[in-house]
Amino acid sequence: MASWYRKKNLAPYETAELIISGIVPIFLIVIGTVGNLISIFVLLNKENPGTSTNIYLIFLCLVDTISLYQ
Repeated sequence: MASWYRKKNLAPYETAELIISGIVPIFLIVIGTVGNLISIFVLLNKENPGTSTNIYLIFLCLVDTISLYQ
């Protein structure tokens, strides 16, 4: 079982497991949240009318952001 604390003689698979299970998800959550927020701001721009497609995409971005944190 992997631990969040550094040990002196880690096996190579434990280091890879730490990176895959600890660092990659945080990176994906940050990038996904920033991307969804940028999409929402673009879709809420005054130049874009509030069409049903834009409203659908805004809610899709919100649900995707919520699903990132599950």
